[in-house]
Amino acid sequence: MKRDLRFLKLLSTLSLMQAAAFIALLGIAVPVKYFAGYATGVTVVGTLHGAIWLLYMWTVVAMTSLNMWSKVEVSRLVLSSLLPFGGFATAHWINSISK
Repeated sequence: MKRDLRFLKLLSTLSLMQAAAFIALLGIAVPVKYFAGYATGVTVVGTLHGAIWLLYMWTVVAMTSLNMWSKVEVSRLVLSSLLPFGGFATAHWINSISK
């Protein structure tokens, strides 16, 4: 499969951003909400994480429709986005295949 390096770079960047926002949501915003009573952080960070995740998934779908990924690779990309540190591993994997 021929992969466009621009799409790979975009997907890698979105993967890192999504993972960082997910970690911030689970590791900072949620504990602050429940231990300090500050719920606005979850709203802000959760919205940011959701927007980045949607962009990430849109990029995965776009690359899949261009036949850049196999079904197994698409499954890996989707499942890793659901794990808190999965995005970091995905970015590393994408960078290794783009060389």
